[in-house]
Amino acid sequence: MIIGEFLFNNPEVRRPFEAAYTAALCSGGIGQGKFRHGAVIIKDNTIISAGFNQYKSHPTLITQTKFPYLHAESHSMFKYGLDRLEGSTLYVIRIRSQEHIGLSKPCFVCEYFIKEANIKKVFYTTNEGYNAIYCTNQTNRI
Repeated sequence: MIIGEFLFNNPEVRRPFEAAYTAALCSGGIGQGKFRHGAVIIKDNTIISAGFNQYKSHPTLITQTKFPYLHAESHSMFKYGLDRLEGSTLYVIRIRSQEHIGLSKPCFVCEYFIKEANIKKVFYTTNEGYNAIYCTNQTNRI
């Protein structure tokens, strides 16, 4: 699905995904396909942080993976501070070639930090639209 069509067909999530798309455009892309990912975090109807994937690292990532590149999700979370994100909502978008959206479900490392930050909901794009994950403190699972 092309990004414009996706945003037009999903008005309930248009604003946050537009912001995540803008963040993704800041990324030069990572990997052979040069996929661009962007993420925004919203709390109390306000965008509080944005991030994009990059080859840069962060000291906190080294504790969880041997490939400590910043993904859009971790970039946005670390910028604002994991201890300040409780109850917020994360939106993640992947832009493939020719402005098509793609699957942007958070990886296991990003899921770990989402749980640590007590983020309430995560919305991510799929090849056909978007999906949502509702995080719960009781089970500590995504």
